[in-house]
Amino acid sequence: MLAAAPPGALAQPAPPASAPCADLDVIFARGSGGKLNSVESLRLQAQVAAGAKAAGITTNFYELGSRPDQQYAYPAVSVNDEKGALTALGAKVSGGQAFEYGRSVRIGVADAVHYIAQRVEKCKDARFFISGVSQGAQVIGEAYRELPDNLRELVIFNALFGDPKLYLPEGQPELTAAGITYPRYERGERSEWRRGVPDPSTFVGSLGARTPYLPEGWTHTTGLWCNDNDFVCGSDLNPLVDSGHHQYDVENGPIDQAVREALDRFVHRPAVTPLVDARTTSREPTAVTQSPALSVSVNPTPGGTLLSWDAATNPSGGWVVQVDGVYLGKTQPGARSITITDFAPTRSTEFSVAPISADNLIGVGRAAYLHE
Repeated sequence: MLAAAPPGALAQPAPPASAPCADLDVIFARGSGGKLNSVESLRLQAQVAAGAKAAGITTNFYELGSRPDQQYAYPAVSVNDEKGALTALGAKVSGGQAFEYGRSVRIGVADAVHYIAQRVEKCKDARFFISGVSQGAQVIGEAYRELPDNLRELVIFNALFGDPKLYLPEGQPELTAAGITYPRYERGERSEWRRGVPDPSTFVGSLGARTPYLPEGWTHTTGLWCNDNDFVCGSDLNPLVDSGHHQYDVENGPIDQAVREALDRFVHRPAVTPLVDARTTSREPTAVTQSPALSVSVNPTPGGTLLSWDAATNPSGGWVVQVDGVYLGKTQPGARSITITDFAPTRSTEFSVAPISADNLIGVGRAAYLHE
C-alpha cells in the first residue's frame, strides 16, 4: 500500500524565480496521460520527504507541467484516450519524436531545462535529482542530454523508469546453433546505468533506442529500471503485456531504490583525486574489452583513504570506482590508484573498482575493505 505523504510533501513550489533555495531540487515527469500527483509522483514525494528528513537535508519538489502559467508546461499527452491510437501510432512511426507525442516530449524537455536553468540562476549551490516514468522517462532522458555541461554536472542522479527509449547493448541477441544467446550479458557485462532490469534479453524500448543513450562521459549518474512484463521499455515484445509498467511505485521497488540512491549520492560526496573529468576520458574505438584480472587494496593514509588496484591490461573506457555502491566517477585507463578524502570509512565500507569497455559496459570488478 502506498504510504501517506508527510505534511507538505504534495505542495508544489512557487515559480522557479521565487522558490526558496534548498539543498536538493527534485524534479519528476509523469507518464502518458498521467495526472499531476500520480501514484508514482506521490510515492516519490513521500520517499524523498522521509529520506530527506532522516538525512537532515532540505528539498524542493517540482513536477513538470504543474505550472501552466510558465512558458513551458509538459502535457504528458495520452496514448490511451479517444485519440490515443493515433497518438500511439505517431509515436511508434517517429520513434517518439514527432506528431502529438513528440510535441509533448519536446515541451517536457523544455520545461525541465528551463526550470533547472532558473533554479541555478537563483541558487548557486543547487543540486538536482531528476526522474521520470514512461513518457516522462523519455522526457527526462532527453532533457539530461540537452543540458549544457555546466548544468548537467549539477545533477546528482537521473532516474528513469519504464523508458520507451531504453538502450541496453548487453541485451543484443545473437543467433547461434544452440539458439538465441546474449553473449555480452553472459560475459557479465552490464551498462553503467542498468539497475532493476531482471530480463537479460531487454535490449531496446518500444519506441526504439536512444543512441547514445546518455551523453558521452556522463553515464555514471543515471539509473534505469525496466520491470518484467513491460512492453513500453522492451522487457516484453507483446504490446498487450504491460502489467509491469504499473509497478514502479511498489514498496521497496524502483522508485524507492532510486530515492535511496539519490539521497545517498547527495549525502556522501567525498572529494576524489586524481579522478579525471568524465568529459575528457578518452574512448578508443575498439571492440568490447574483456574484464582483466584485478587485485584491489584499501589503506588509510595521512591524506585520506588510498584505493589501489593492479591489472595486466588497460580497459578502453577506464575504470569506474564505487564506495558502498555509490559511483564516484571514472579514471583514465592507465590509472592504478586514487585517494579519497573528506570521508571516514569503517571496516565494513566496500570499495570497488571495475573496468569499462569502449562502449561504456562495466566488466567484472573486485571489491576490498580496510581490513584486507
